[in-house]
Amino acid sequence: MWRDEAATWQVSHRAVPEIWHLLGTADVVHGLYYLFMHRVFAVFGASLLSLRLPSVLAISGATALVTLLGTRLAGSCTGLAAGLSFALIPAVQQYAQEGRSYALVTACVALACLLLVAAVDRPGAGRWAAYGTTVLAAALLNWFSLLVLCAHAVTLALARPLRTAVLRWAVAAATAVVGTLPLIMVSGTQTAQVAWIPQVRRNALVALALTLLTGALCAWLARPGKDRRTPLGTRTTLTSAALPLLAVPQLLLLADPLVRPRYVLFSHLGLALLIVLRAARIAPARRKAPQPRVRVAPPVGGLGPLTGPPSGERGAGTTPISASASRTPARRAKPIA
Repeated sequence: MWRDEAATWQVSHRAVPEIWHLLGTADVVHGLYYLFMHRVFAVFGASLLSLRLPSVLAISGATALVTLLGTRLAGSCTGLAAGLSFALIPAVQQYAQEGRSYALVTACVALACLLLVAAVDRPGAGRWAAYGTTVLAAALLNWFSLLVLCAHAVTLALARPLRTAVLRWAVAAATAVVGTLPLIMVSGTQTAQVAWIPQVRRNALVALALTLLTGALCAWLARPGKDRRTPLGTRTTLTSAALPLLAVPQLLLLADPLVRPRYVLFSHLGLALLIVLRAARIAPARRKAPQPRVRVAPPVGGLGPLTGPPSGERGAGTTPISASASRTPARRAKPIA
């Protein structure tokens, strides 16, 4: 059992009044998760399987959602590859097997991203209400997930949707922030609890820089040409959705050196989409590229069967090679001009 998992195990086994009493002095940012795990233990019993299974299921759900998002923005092959890439990211695999809230937050953010794209394409009160509710749920699990709203603001600026869509997004985002304000204010009084955490080290900053550079490079290499249409005609492109999701939360997180990168684990959703974006641009180009036909004049002598074109690649003026030709090459061969 990992160190943070031990905190989940110990707190979630307390009675609900005792959990509430604890949250008044410490760990209020994880309060909803502790109450959720308290119920999980009550239903399924106390075991490592019960402790970690919610995280496994949450990452599985996030993988399915990023697959759907990639499919909507760039086609089914890209969506499937994005889901596989996300599941193979080391940080994702680590927190998929850890009994903490980060996996659940990631699943909520993945759903919010999918709902945002759907709501921009087909604005409706129901879609925006679902989006706001999902963002609020993620924020109540860990309010640092509200940083995704900054990423979504950049996405909307790049997508340039209708003005009504922007206004409805602003209302949904503001509702989520207001609903999380009490949690933010109380957690602000508990900063002494994390004062012992060392500041971000240089190797962590180097890793962050390499991650952002990789995402930016993939986005640049896969920049669209004249045809900027998405496979399903969505207003949002994959780059405008993925690159802000990867970069904005992690860059904003640097404002507080005590905050750990795992608080924005959901930013790896953007990384998974960007990793496969370049491959999605290359594959159609290869399918459209004309296949050259090599026309080889049959040489003299017995070399005809060795240097002639393969069967099935016969062009105009090309002599087919048959068993009879191989037996009597001299009669069928023509001199090379």
